[in-house]
Amino acid sequence: MWDDELKPRERRFVLHYCTDETCLFNATQSYKIAFSTKFKEIEQSTAEVNASKLMKKDRIKKACRELLEITQEQVDEQAMYQVIHD
Repeated sequence: MWDDELKPRERRFVLHYCTDETCLFNATQSYKIAFSTKFKEIEQSTAEVNASKLMKKDRIKKACRELLEITQEQVDEQAMYQVIHD
């Protein structure tokens, strides 16, 4: 599965980065959402640095690639369903 090698917050990061319309392909914003808590907000500069570090990790790149393949397949299936039923 795409998230087998990830820690829980890394999984949240990848989910936001690959699927969330509010921060799609925005590593900094995805990092802030995934790693902030109700007690501590992540500062912009910290998020920028740490998001960049995360995106360099092979397991993060692999998870992003695999999740994007899965979501693309789902989009393709939905589009095909619409074509057939329209």
